Amino acid sequence: MNPVLKVRDVCLSYHTLSGETPALSHISFDLMPGEFLSIVGPSGCGKSTLLNLIAGLLTPEHGSITLGGRPVSSGSTTVGYMLQKDHLLEWRSIYKNILLGLEIRKELTPEKLAHAEALLQTYGLDRFRDARPSQLSGGMRQRAALIRTLVLEPELLLLDEPFSALDYQTRLNVSDDIGKILKSSGKPAILVTHDISEAISMADRVLILLLYERSLISIWISATALPSPPEMLRILRNILTSYGRSSMKMPEISRQQKQYLARQKKEKNIILAARTLLFVLFMGLWEISSDLGWIDSFIFSSPSLIAETFLSMCRDQSLFAHIAVTLAETLVSFFFVVILGVGTAVLLWCSRRIARILEPCLVVLNSLPKSALAPLLIVWLGANERTIVVAGMSVAIFGSVINLYSGFCQADPEKLKLIETLGGHKKEKLLKIVLPSSVPLILSVMKVNIGLCLVGVIIGEFIGARKGLGYLIIYGSQTFRLTWVLMSIVILCIIAMLLYFALYLIEKQVRKH
Repeated sequence: MNPVLKVRDVCLSYHTLSGETPALSHISFDLMPGEFLSIVGPSGCGKSTLLNLIAGLLTPEHGSITLGGRPVSSGSTTVGYMLQKDHLLEWRSIYKNILLGLEIRKELTPEKLAHAEALLQTYGLDRFRDARPSQLSGGMRQRAALIRTLVLEPELLLLDEPFSALDYQTRLNVSDDIGKILKSSGKPAILVTHDISEAISMADRVLILLLYERSLISIWISATALPSPPEMLRILRNILTSYGRSSMKMPEISRQQKQYLARQKKEKNIILAARTLLFVLFMGLWEISSDLGWIDSFIFSSPSLIAETFLSMCRDQSLFAHIAVTLAETLVSFFFVVILGVGTAVLLWCSRRIARILEPCLVVLNSLPKSALAPLLIVWLGANERTIVVAGMSVAIFGSVINLYSGFCQADPEKLKLIETLGGHKKEKLLKIVLPSSVPLILSVMKVNIGLCLVGVIIGEFIGARKGLGYLIIYGSQTFRLTWVLMSIVILCIIAMLLYFALYLIEKQVRKH
C-alpha cells in the first residue's frame, strides 16, 4: 500500500532582519490511507508550522512534501484544514457557514448541497441550521467547523488543536465524537495537540517533536503499543546521545538567511528607486510642460521657478521666519493635543458617567467643519499666535479623545480582573494595564494628529496671521504670486513628511523597549 502523504527531509526557518529562527529540521514521515496521525510536542517545536507546510501555506526550504504523488501547493483543494478556533462567521447561519468553502470554490452543486444536508443530519446539527454561531455551545461550534471542512471532501484532513478552546469535559466529549466521525469517514487525518493522552486515544500513531540544541528530533511511537515510561526514557536518551552536540550546531547565518536578507535589500532598493523615478518623472514632465507651453507657467509655475523663488527668499532670510512660525505653532498645538487628548481620555475611562454625558458632544464637535470654526476663533480670541494654536488643536483634539477613549475601553478584561485579584483598584488598572497596553494606539494617534495640527494651523494662518506659510499662500494668491503659493505647498509637504518620520522613529524606539 502506497502512502497518501510523503514528507521527506523537510527543513524550514523563519527569517527576519534581526536573524532567523529554526522551525523544522529534517522531518520525514509517511501517512497511509485511512490512518490517523497525532503530532505532539512542546510549544515552539514547529507543530503548526508542519501543518502549514502540508497544507501548502508555506514552502519548505529543503525537502519535499507530496500528497497522492503530487507536490502540495498553495490554494490546494485536496487538503482540509481545521484551525484552532472554529472561526464561524457570526453574521451567517450555521448552514451558510458550512457552505462557505463551497461558495468560495464555486461548487454549490446539487450533489454537494445534498452531501451538506446529510452531514448536518448525521452529526446532529440539522435542528440548528438556521441558528447563529453565538447560539451554539463550544462543542457544537467545533462540530459545525468540522462539517464545513468535510463537505469539501478533501483527500487529507489537518486539525490544529481544534479542542484547545473547550473546557475539559466538553473537550473529552467533542474529541471522542469527532474522532469517531473522522474514523467513520475513512479519510487520513493529522492532529496537532499538546495533550499526549488525547493523541493516544484518537490516533493510530504518534509523532513526537522535540527541540534539542536548536534542532528538531522526531520520534515515532505506536498509539496501540505505547512504550513504558522507562523504555520511553531510554529511547529519548539514546536519540539525544546519538545526535551529538557538535552535529547540532547551526551556522550563525545560514544560506537561507543570507538569501532572505538579499531579497529584502533588493526589495528596499527597488522601492526607493521607483519612488525616486516617479518624483524625477513628475518634476521633469512639469518643467517640460511649462517650457513648451503645454500648461500656463503663470498659473502652474514650474520647478525651476519655484527653486529660484526659494533660493531668493532664503538669501534674504524672509522664508525662514515663515517656516519657523508655522512649525512652532504646529508643535505647540500638537503638544497640547497629546496632553489634553490623553488626559481627557483617561478622565472618560475613569468615570463612565462623564463618558456617557460627553461622548455625544465630542462626536458633534469632531464633525464640525474646522474651516468654519476658525473665523469664530479669530473674533473671540483675536488675530494672534494663540488663536492659531487653538485652531490647530481644534482639528485634532476631538477625534483624538474619541479614538483614545475607545482604545482604553478595549483593554484586556482578563488582565484587569488580574489586578483586582491582586488587590488593585482603578488607579492600578490604569497605570499597570490600560496605559501600557495602549502605547501603540497613542503613538498611532500621534502620527495622525501631527498632520491634522499642521492643517489646522494653516487654516488659522489663512484668516488671521501676518507670518507663516499659510499667510504666504493667501498673500501669494491675492497678489497673483502663484509661485509663492506652490512653493509654500511644497514646503508644507516636506514639513509634514519630516514630522511624520520623526514620530515614526520615536515609535520605533518605543517598540524596541
